Amino acid sequence: MDAISPITSFNQVYKINPHLKVIRITNNEIIARHSARSAFSRSWCDTGRTGLIGKLIGHLDGASSLNDLVERGIIKETEVEDAQSIIDQLREEDILIELDSDLVAVYLQTIYQAEQPFTQNHVGIIGCGQAGSRIARHLAVAKVQKITLCDDAITEDPIVIQRMLSIDPLHVEKNAPVAKCLAKSLEPYGVNHIRCVTEDSLADSQIRRVFEECDFVIVALDEYLSSVLHRANEHALNVDKPWASVVMDGSEGIAGPIYIPGDTCCFNEFEQQGLATAGTFKKDVLTYFDALDSQEKRSLGITLPPHLDIICGQLSAGVLMYFGTGSSFLVGRAIRTDFDRMSIDYEDIKSLPRCPACAPYRPFRHQFL
Repeated sequence: MDAISPITSFNQVYKINPHLKVIRITNNEIIARHSARSAFSRSWCDTGRTGLIGKLIGHLDGASSLNDLVERGIIKETEVEDAQSIIDQLREEDILIELDSDLVAVYLQTIYQAEQPFTQNHVGIIGCGQAGSRIARHLAVAKVQKITLCDDAITEDPIVIQRMLSIDPLHVEKNAPVAKCLAKSLEPYGVNHIRCVTEDSLADSQIRRVFEECDFVIVALDEYLSSVLHRANEHALNVDKPWASVVMDGSEGIAGPIYIPGDTCCFNEFEQQGLATAGTFKKDVLTYFDALDSQEKRSLGITLPPHLDIICGQLSAGVLMYFGTGSSFLVGRAIRTDFDRMSIDYEDIKSLPRCPACAPYRPFRHQFL
């Protein structure tokens, strides 16, 4: 995020941060909270007891500049210097923001204390179906400027695509690549660079290229395709790039983990620990996964849109938090939601001591230290 700069013009327009509830206790004291139980809480007191903070908060519920407040007689000429100092402090506390501030960036900066710029990250999305199209829209709304869409599916039934995918119906054309329809749908959000991969999107060479050219990759699948996830895991380890997976498997959705090569578990460790929880059904689960992988033609994997919105929202929020702060509630952790039973499990994935996939890529550690 850009550093706070001092006020240079009385005409700069400010407003109260819309993500906060600012409560005036007295003319010299305010409380700012994001919600009743949020971690963000500020109690701010004007030690000079000038009474200006009450005036500023009371009249910045809209959008005003310091010059506006002076012209309206709310701030006296003799109070301008003190008012300017208070406004600078309120900006530093994220209580006041500039009128043209991006609200997504403001949220990440205020609630997550995000400091890293994330809009220039080049994000690859492998799979543009029900899950991938929603995540792509989330990233576009957050002003991510470079996106690669990788999916070779064709819109055989435009009505189903319009109902189930997060693509503007105006951009859905029969027998057109789904990735290109999605790209057109994202253009109004101001994405500067969108590249589409519409041939053999799940081929090993295409997955490798996406990992090589992108800073972060999201594998978004509407079915559990173990082979695709293992190929993504292999290329992420080879090029040392972070990535995330989100999978819909019938009425079960899995958001995450975010995998950071060398620091967290890899997908193989995640899958093995997931299979261990299957107990006596492990053989049936493996048979099911093999059947999905052996399909000659991928199906759309229809899932109720509200279920998709929940899972993709979890994944997108975790990824944006990672972009802004370098950490996230999804790093090394998955959120598994079973909509049949309406249960949610948080799975912290451990690194296995002898994982055949990622052990060769781990940094050296002395075995006795």
